[in-house]
Amino acid sequence: MNKEYEISVVINKNQAKKLESVLSESDFSSFEIIKMERTLYKNGGPFRARITKENNLCYYDFKQDIGIVTGPKNALESEKTYFNKNNYSVVERYLKSLGYAKHQDFIKERKSYQFDNFKIEIDYYSAPEEKIVLEIEGKEEFVNKEFEKIKSLLDL
Repeated sequence: MNKEYEISVVINKNQAKKLESVLSESDFSSFEIIKMERTLYKNGGPFRARITKENNLCYYDFKQDIGIVTGPKNALESEKTYFNKNNYSVVERYLKSLGYAKHQDFIKERKSYQFDNFKIEIDYYSAPEEKIVLEIEGKEEFVNKEFEKIKSLLDL
């Protein structure tokens, strides 16, 4: 399991547009747009399971279930296990055998900007509800510093 540090906050369309404009002029090392469908599974334990279809890839993983948290959070997260999309039902049965039950479906488009010590992701959710979530993930000191800059930029 890897420990992940991130700060997440809901932003509006104007804030997202402004941030994307600033980020497009910045010195990021890579950028990608990811179309993502994700199903969460829970079993009452400390970890939730996730099956994700990301562009043309499918994988499952586990993440510490700390609920919906706005602001800073630390969570343990497993490595991704990739599988052929034809085996989706096999993976679902595997999770069911571990006591996991389907909890919720999400559909989003993620714009991901990778920097040296952190990444900034803007998630445009279309289901279960429309919303935009900004996530900054990476080494705590860099994430906190970048979040302070973005808070000022977007008047958060």
